[in-house]
Amino acid sequence: MDFLKVMIVEDDILLSTLSKMFIKELGYEPTEVYESGDAALNNIERVNPDIIFMDIHLQGELDGIDTSRNIFEKFDNLPVIYLSGELDVSTIKRMLTHPFYGYLQKPFDGEKFNTAIRLARNKHNNVQIDMPALIMDINEVILYNDNAGKFFNLSEKEQLDIYNFIKKSAAEDLKHKIDEAIKQETQTYAQNIYFYNTGEFNTIFVTPVFYKFQKAVYLTIK
Repeated sequence: MDFLKVMIVEDDILLSTLSKMFIKELGYEPTEVYESGDAALNNIERVNPDIIFMDIHLQGELDGIDTSRNIFEKFDNLPVIYLSGELDVSTIKRMLTHPFYGYLQKPFDGEKFNTAIRLARNKHNNVQIDMPALIMDINEVILYNDNAGKFFNLSEKEQLDIYNFIKKSAAEDLKHKIDEAIKQETQTYAQNIYFYNTGEFNTIFVTPVFYKFQKAVYLTIK
């Protein structure tokens, strides 16, 4: 296993303690926990982390998204993985204004931490990854642009035709939900979607967003 130094930026003591425990159990080295964006930015150069787990809803002048944007601009695209509970559309829109390397929804466990770290490292090192596995493992945000008719991950480096992994009847239902979300600008979902690649039934949440001045949706698979 690669030696990795993992920074945690989290202002909830219980969650930061659990995060450190997961990171240690996985064989990585957790740094000090930083409770604000300013504290994290002031210590990144000294600590020199390989990956950062960033709570989106930090207290203080800088929230997690503002802090991540500063990190991206100042520290050579250092991988940041967001931590958060439920997200509203306005938060998603802000997240999409700059690259990030993953998103874990609270509550989470050690297995999801490990998957998120592995995939973030692969993305950062330009390693090819299995997109369907990425989606199923960490609820990766996927964008669908109705003009291009394609799904993209957030880096837009890979395409995914999700319809190849679900039944024809389910694909028609999902297309309807996507059209509904875009036209009505409201969140919807498709239930009991069977994925051939995993053998599991999942719910796909469809949320409308504006991405690069075009209407799109993000899909979260649970």
